[in-house]
Amino acid sequence: MIGRSLAAFRFLGLLTEANEPTDEWRALSDVHDDAYPQMLGRIVRAAYSDIFVDIDPPADGQERIRAAFQKFQPKSQIRQSGLTS
Repeated sequence: MIGRSLAAFRFLGLLTEANEPTDEWRALSDVHDDAYPQMLGRIVRAAYSDIFVDIDPPADGQERIRAAFQKFQPKSQIRQSGLTS
């Protein structure tokens, strides 16, 4: 799980290839609680920028959003029956 976590942090631009914190990581760790969701949203949107060109999460349904993320690995992270927990 450590390897997957490190890869995810690198993908999001929060760690360098040498696993050192980036400026984004530092900014996220220092941001006020009120601004945290917006900053995290900006980081996720930047990492998945090609996806967010085609989808709008508040407007698009779960099926369209799920389909947009189907190309990513590991597939086991994507529920087949829905996005709800």
